[in-house]
Amino acid sequence: MTNPHTMSKSTFPAPSQLMAHYPATPSEHCNRADNECGIRMSITLHKNKISVSGSSRFRETHSHTDGIVHQPSAQALADWLSGTDRLGAPKEYKHPTGQWKKIDFITKNGIIYFAHPNRGGDGPGHIDVISNGVIGSGFYDNKLIYFWEYIDGKYIANHKR
Repeated sequence: MTNPHTMSKSTFPAPSQLMAHYPATPSEHCNRADNECGIRMSITLHKNKISVSGSSRFRETHSHTDGIVHQPSAQALADWLSGTDRLGAPKEYKHPTGQWKKIDFITKNGIIYFAHPNRGGDGPGHIDVISNGVIGSGFYDNKLIYFWEYIDGKYIANHKR
């Protein structure tokens, strides 16, 4: 397992690598959760040799019977990924008049966090992977989105659109 405290933007797995290990729907890991996106991302990162155990400082993690540490909260994962020793602060997209749609991001690659506090389930928001026009488990039209875009072999934090 890669030490999550030494991960950098250039060594963090590309979205295509993350997507290659994204769990199917439904997944045995997610059958008891109301909102399983944090668990799916935890599994995806684990299979790419990244432990999310450090995210427990934001919200309690849980260990599955197969040893994979799960972070059930999308917001806790987003906060953890925002650390300067991981991906850094994401680019914030605030829609000027309405909501961002899937079509606005489908040509991009990266990790996306939808900040919508009334999503329900086991924590606010939704976190997912976008790779080559495919979104892990879903896109939610939203006024506020945080995005770690992957360009030219690395994640770009806080770049201008």
